Amino acid sequence: KIGGVTRGGKVKAGGAGVSSNPPLEVARVAKIAVGGDHVLALLFNGGVVGWGSNEHGQCNIPAMNEAAVSVAAGAHHSVAVLESGKVLAWGLNNAGQASPPPIFNATDAACGTDHSIALTSNSTIIGWGNNTVNQIPHMAVNVAAIAAGDYFSVTLHFDGMVRAWGSTDEGDISMATPTFPFARLP
Repeated sequence: KIGGVTRGGKVKAGGAGVSSNPPLEVARVAKIAVGGDHVLALLFNGGVVGWGSNEHGQCNIPAMNEAAVSVAAGAHHSVAVLESGKVLAWGLNNAGQASPPPIFNATDAACGTDHSIALTSNSTIIGWGNNTVNQIPHMAVNVAAIAAGDYFSVTLHFDGMVRAWGSTDEGDISMATPTFPFARLP
């Protein structure tokens, strides 16, 4: 057990094998990101707290001169999007997953095992890191939300379409035109 978040939004640490505990209680939590074996919490005040395995420095939060607005966690790396739209990444960088290109308009981020993607304010995607199975979305526009798994990425578009790139244990989840229509809710 790594710990938990109370109904009031406070982080509680605990359990055997926790190598980098958060404070027993920290400020209210706005968002949680779970990596391979570590957790990041984005606090309402824009701070970031990490705990769990820190073998590759994925819980060593770098100095931030401004508040974070989003966090994401990969297998052994971490990403934060700052209020200015800049992206910070740290931890294992064997495939470039912790070396984002210069980004100044990010609004959200998602991480796979060793790739990362950022959603920009103009509704496009910027990706970095491992792309051996085409898990980094290309030519994605009008994107409303993003998510990533081990070796795949998924985008939700403003028109209600969901698109996927990359591969799972079951094989390739992308297609020449990776578009999957979902029913729209009233």
